[in-house]
Amino acid sequence: MRDAIRELAGAGYAISLYATDTARGDRRELQDLGLDVIEGDLVEHLSAPATFYDAAIVSRPHNFKLVPKLRRHQPQCVVIYDAEALFHRRLEREAEVLMASDPQAAQLRSSSAGHARRLERKVVLKADRVVSVSTVEAEWFRSIPKHCPIDVIEGRQPEARTGSRPFAERSGMVLVAGWLAPYPSPNTDGLEWFVDSVLPRIKQALPWARLSVTGANPPAEITRLAGPSLRFLGHVDDLGRVYDAARLAVVPVRYGAGIKNKALEALQYGVPVVATVTGAEGIEGAGGPAVAVSDDPDKFAEHVIALLNDRLTWDLARVAISEIQARWASGPAQSWARIVETALRRKTIGSVALHS
Repeated sequence: MRDAIRELAGAGYAISLYATDTARGDRRELQDLGLDVIEGDLVEHLSAPATFYDAAIVSRPHNFKLVPKLRRHQPQCVVIYDAEALFHRRLEREAEVLMASDPQAAQLRSSSAGHARRLERKVVLKADRVVSVSTVEAEWFRSIPKHCPIDVIEGRQPEARTGSRPFAERSGMVLVAGWLAPYPSPNTDGLEWFVDSVLPRIKQALPWARLSVTGANPPAEITRLAGPSLRFLGHVDDLGRVYDAARLAVVPVRYGAGIKNKALEALQYGVPVVATVTGAEGIEGAGGPAVAVSDDPDKFAEHVIALLNDRLTWDLARVAISEIQARWASGPAQSWARIVETALRRKTIGSVALHS
């Protein structure tokens, strides 16, 4: 959503934001971007005579319940759904992970996944347009009969920030994470899996290997993992410094959906990535030298060992990353401004959506 806000503001659109769950600090940051943050009752705001919106971008399926209010009070408004992730897919994957250790929790997640799937099916039928972050997830939306038009804005970081340190002046691995979600979360599960199943294999080959983990206030359930091979850095003001010291980044996420920004960010800083299938989903270069991919602990460890210990492997990964960065710099095939303009044009001329 922040990318959409920045791009549309840069294109000259006046933007208002109604946040259903935003911390006070986030709200100040959004106001600093020049946004009008809507306070108080949404219906009162939408029904005010001076209020007129051309388009509304709605993020997350549970927020789509607000759309009838938009339709009622702003009938001219085009509704675009920002599908930052397929929420039902994340819940399904979480249920699969939990099944072995906690069948009851797995059943609850599976039930939640069914509810999320029904919501997301409704979204693709009721929205004027859906914007997906990957072609894989876009295909799910397109599989729904009578779906609205589906656009894809794939993840990219157009501003390359590759560090200058050579292989010999770097060491170890980095995991850039956030710990706002309660335990357990995709990040805590991924780190525990990495420490239990992958790190011992790496240590057997490279006793000096160490993982540095960023992020403020990690839960106590995972800080117990700290030791000679794993250190928690806490909040980091300058991530570039952390990336510039590492030989690779790991993204050991076992459940989730959408693009993993930590993988995109590592490539932006010129750092090779080793990821699970879920961690690499939708990332350009996944499965190649820049982004090694495996869910198997042995193979995951092999990829890490090669990048930690073999300069040629690391150099080849850096070349592949440079090629990805060059493609990113050439500009996206699709943009938020173009999508909004297309949606408004279709609304104005009353055209009928074509379904592929």
